[in-house]
Amino acid sequence: MKRMAILVPFGLLMACGQGGPSYLPLVDEKAWSYTSKSAFQDNVVNLKVGSKVSVGGITGRVLASELGESRVAWDNHRLIASMLSNTVFIPPIPLLVDDKVPDKKKGREGDFVPVEEWSGTFESLGKVRRAKATLSERRSTLQLTFGETNVVETVLRVQIDGMKDDSALELRTWFERGKGIVRQEQRTNRELVVSLEFLR
Repeated sequence: MKRMAILVPFGLLMACGQGGPSYLPLVDEKAWSYTSKSAFQDNVVNLKVGSKVSVGGITGRVLASELGESRVAWDNHRLIASMLSNTVFIPPIPLLVDDKVPDKKKGREGDFVPVEEWSGTFESLGKVRRAKATLSERRSTLQLTFGETNVVETVLRVQIDGMKDDSALELRTWFERGKGIVRQEQRTNRELVVSLEFLR
């Protein structure tokens, strides 16, 4: 299956409040750059907030990058997507639920906690398939080239109907408040397909 990163990335960012949109502000003409690494090549990926669009009946934004188009929106504390790098999800799939992130225990990273289940269809390369997904979250720290930062780390695991458990798609994303997505990794069959890291 093709890449489904948001940048998409999912990729996705300027502070706006204490939670929610501050983890991915959808601001007019805002743009970010990421390093993209895969088995075949390393590139710089540029992400830009575009026009308004409906995401499951909620006003969201188009996010455009070299990896394709994504469509995301904030539904109160839920970040949802109806499209990720040209892959369409019905209903929109959750990427972050910022009011359900468990607290860190004594400064240490805790276990991932499942916060939302999803069931629906996705369309990629002209094929429509049924799937189920689980979004899990935790608070952690992340070492980047510019230093260590506190993040909300999420794992979205998508299981396609009729396929083995070890063939699931996994999207792991690190959100930093005030910046947005600072790292993202996509795995298929447990193998790393592409990774993205925030540049500026």
